[in-house]
Amino acid sequence: MENWGMRGNASALLLGLAVTAEAAAGVVGWVRQEVVQGSGVSSLSAPAVAAGELAYMLGDARFGGGSTPGVYVQQPFVPGQPARPVARTGEAAPNLGTSFDDASFSPGQTRPVVSPAIDRELGGVSFLATVNTPAGRSAVVFSEWSGRGTLGAVAVPGVTQVGGSNALLTVAGVPSIAFGQTIFQGRDSVGEGVFSANAAGLPLTKWVSTGDAAPTDLPISGGSFTGFGAFPMVDWNESKSQLTTAFQASTNYLSGSSGIYVRTDLAAPKVVVETPKFLPGQNSERFASFLSPAIDDDIVAFYAEGTLGTKGIYTGTAGSEVSLVADTHTLIPGTSSVFSGFADRRGFAYPSINHEAVAFVGFDANGAPGVYTNYAGALSKVFDFSDFLALFPNEQLDMDSIDLFRQGLSGNQIAFRVESFDPVQQTIRDRVFLAVAVVPVPPTWLLGLTGLAVLLLSRRRLR
Repeated sequence: MENWGMRGNASALLLGLAVTAEAAAGVVGWVRQEVVQGSGVSSLSAPAVAAGELAYMLGDARFGGGSTPGVYVQQPFVPGQPARPVARTGEAAPNLGTSFDDASFSPGQTRPVVSPAIDRELGGVSFLATVNTPAGRSAVVFSEWSGRGTLGAVAVPGVTQVGGSNALLTVAGVPSIAFGQTIFQGRDSVGEGVFSANAAGLPLTKWVSTGDAAPTDLPISGGSFTGFGAFPMVDWNESKSQLTTAFQASTNYLSGSSGIYVRTDLAAPKVVVETPKFLPGQNSERFASFLSPAIDDDIVAFYAEGTLGTKGIYTGTAGSEVSLVADTHTLIPGTSSVFSGFADRRGFAYPSINHEAVAFVGFDANGAPGVYTNYAGALSKVFDFSDFLALFPNEQLDMDSIDLFRQGLSGNQIAFRVESFDPVQQTIRDRVFLAVAVVPVPPTWLLGLTGLAVLLLSRRRLR
């Protein structure tokens, strides 16, 4: 919907359950709740969900109803609970002697790129915002590094030191945060790398850099990293008491070679999958490319394309075989046709993983998007084109209309953003939905049990 070019009003408000759940025998049903609504280009980012909370960025300079551009956290299961502002236009940008302005928060046409992240352990939020700094106007990483209410500028290009020897030059992608550690991709004088920040004012640690030795399962050696994907992700493994970062990188082992890698604490990186490995279950088609992964409990989920045109969502761990979640040979749940792809026209395809469940956006043969998951084992539909039109029959969608990012799944909750066009009002509408899985029951009992589920989930920690 890049060419609509219209702006309107937005309001951040908690709404009631928007639709009824669908449940059939043996199939998980989903209750979808509209949590936030905005109108106009650049109004909402894709959300993050964890521990019963939603984080999102609200952009655009023209809002009504008193809403202000910024980063917010919502508790959708607490009726009447206002959104907690993490950072807003007009407020001081910590550690920088300046303030956030309307242009600091702009989801724009790259909405997943500015999605905030939630620290599942400590409850803080990390995000990327553009502000004035002593070195000029640039993208800065802000984090609540020790829990809620302790916001600081943890990575400032031209200011923040890397290991005490050189300054950070640029930040290339949105951050991830776990157990107080903020991870992001950037560049210093040595080259690209994946950096770690502990707190505002402290030097960064460069976890991995261009030129570092790259692990491989191939029968060759001596290769190194040559570049990194924009969205590394860090996860705290509670059972092992360790931080693991997953990232996509290119290497110089072979022409155009790349892979998905993990690094646990400061141990040597390990390979999860790389080119030119075969796709799972095949001996003719090999992996050709990857996008940045999501990680939970040492399991990574990622989008990849094959040398013969196969596109798919996969999972894997270091030292084990890759598993297929869904690809362009997989039937779309409830239909007789297969997925046509998983990346929209902007090239975004970033699945979310929690424990062993994966959620992702997939497309049918007509390019219509939908949210799907293998939660509870079987692949199922959460929300698609037809569900939206049943709710809003006068509005229009296209293949860039649904965004789900790497923290879109938490327990039995899936959060995603939907953009539509209202031809009557001639405006764009952004909505964040939260879908909650419910146990299949007879329809007459469904709504009562759904209400009970909402109460039980209101404050329980969901990883």
